[in-house]
Amino acid sequence: MSEQAVWKFPVRIADGRQEITGPGLPRPVHFALQDGIPTVWAVVSPWERHELPRGIYIVGTGHPIPTGCTHVGSLQDGGFVWHLFMEGQ
Repeated sequence: MSEQAVWKFPVRIADGRQEITGPGLPRPVHFALQDGIPTVWAVVSPWERHELPRGIYIVGTGHPIPTGCTHVGSLQDGGFVWHLFMEGQ
């Protein structure tokens, strides 16, 4: 079976690496505020038995981007803009 689904993962606005973990290897596709909470939506494979972590970084405008990461999206929160990067592609 190759059916996939989109799951949501609340995240923190914080320096450093974070992980989202889901069946298969979650692939982030959207980053936005939901009810004031920073949230990542990612494609997962619910039929997979193993949950794998995907490394993500939330970076403020003007801050260094981690090496080897791919931009997923950006969100505006008041006067701040945050950018989501995932490890790999």
